[in-house]
Amino acid sequence: SGYGSAVMNDGKKTNQANLRAGFHPTGANSFDFQLGYSDSSRGLGTAGNVSDVFRDERVVSSFQQASWMHAQQNGDEVKLHYYHINRDSYDEALTHFFSPVSVPSRTIADRNDLELQQIAQLGGSNRLVWGIGVRSDYTESKEFLAVPYTINQSRLFAHDEWKINPSTLLNVGAMLEDDGMGHTNTSPKLALNYHLTAQNTLRASASVAYRTPAIYEENANSPVYVSQGGLKPERSLSREIGYLGEFNALGVTLDIRAYNDQVSDIIFVDPALTYW
Repeated sequence: SGYGSAVMNDGKKTNQANLRAGFHPTGANSFDFQLGYSDSSRGLGTAGNVSDVFRDERVVSSFQQASWMHAQQNGDEVKLHYYHINRDSYDEALTHFFSPVSVPSRTIADRNDLELQQIAQLGGSNRLVWGIGVRSDYTESKEFLAVPYTINQSRLFAHDEWKINPSTLLNVGAMLEDDGMGHTNTSPKLALNYHLTAQNTLRASASVAYRTPAIYEENANSPVYVSQGGLKPERSLSREIGYLGEFNALGVTLDIRAYNDQVSDIIFVDPALTYW
């Protein structure tokens, strides 16, 4: 019930239910199921603050997740994974930074994701992980969007771990992704670990990653926010070199890293124009 004062509306209540179950019909096959539900109500607002009026916000969310894994005698594994997430939030009187008017706000977000992955042992010193996945995102928000939107994405990925010799380990991989907004991105990664001794390791890595514009950022069209559209995914280039030392006699581990991150095509809100 919070402080229960006339100054702050800070009471809250949450109901939750969760379930996890595992089923192993054979030694090679296993199934995992997870379910979750949350229903919460919280008080918001401060007395005398027109931009933060007394009100209640209710959030209902749930998820379902199922996976099947098949292990083979040679060490290979196949995994099929599915999950669904839903979130429905309602704010009785939300106030925006750019407007003093408080209005009811409701947002619904729903996601379905399906992925198939295989781990393949390519000899005693090489292991490959590859897979494909699809995702569908639905968003409804009269506050931000003129109409509901559904975005369908797909991805193909592979990662190889090669133990070149007892001292050298190479990791190389990439993901090819269609973000459902007209962009196809490739995200590569390369990492090398070299053991000077069993307790002293040098490592170096480089990777490229992308962040797809959120549905709000790309398609906002409301009296409060408007998107210019045609946004590019944000791109991040990360490079790192490091040293890891394990001094067991002293009980000390030393981890030193030097890294450089460069981000381009940054997506932001222009407060003067209320544009993305």
